Amino acid sequence: HRVVTIGLAMTLSSLEAELRQIGASYSGKWTCTLTELGADRHAGIDEDEVMPTASLIKVPILVALYQAVEERRVRLDDRLSYQPEHRVLGSGVLSRLSMAWRCPCETRRC
Repeated sequence: HRVVTIGLAMTLSSLEAELRQIGASYSGKWTCTLTELGADRHAGIDEDEVMPTASLIKVPILVALYQAVEERRVRLDDRLSYQPEHRVLGSGVLSRLSMAWRCPCETRRC
């Protein structure tokens, strides 16, 4: 895997070019949209293509988790219980977990 470092000098167009170059080296289908907030600048790579979201939902969940940690409402070593009210339809592993399954918040595997 290649790491792209986004510095202050990197423009939206150079970031788009870098992403296109990286994406060209893979055989899978991918899309992206880039918006520079507050600057009214936008770039898209096949952004109107419909794609399955897969595990993308995990991103806002992790953001909320780390916000809760920062606000000291939860710690990363706390264990959270999976309850019936958390169950939703989907194709991921969460739909197959038994009720009251517990997982640590830590970044290591459960």
